[in-house]
Amino acid sequence: MKRYRVLLASEVERDLAEILDHIARREAVAAAGRLLDEIEALCATLGELPTGGHCPPELAGVGVTRYRERHHGPYRIFYEVGRGEVVVLAILDGRRDLLSLLEWRLLR
Repeated sequence: MKRYRVLLASEVERDLAEILDHIARREAVAAAGRLLDEIEALCATLGELPTGGHCPPELAGVGVTRYRERHHGPYRIFYEVGRGEVVVLAILDGRRDLLSLLEWRLLR
């Protein structure tokens, strides 16, 4: 089985920092650390099974099907599969207005 290299877009660090800061303030620093470990583990699995996710319905509804997503709780990991690599493009809280965020981030 082919293993894909997993890359993170520069915006993903900012996404994670915002999410983890919110969790640390609302719950505890330890909870933020656990969430980071879990999201990193999920991202690592993308290299083993990149087509395991599905096309985000917000994007499929406007005819854009090249992006995929996986979920971890309310958090959605958006990525694109290329030749030998998976690029994680965004990690967003699914409770937000995602269509606007996705249009700005992925469709510009």
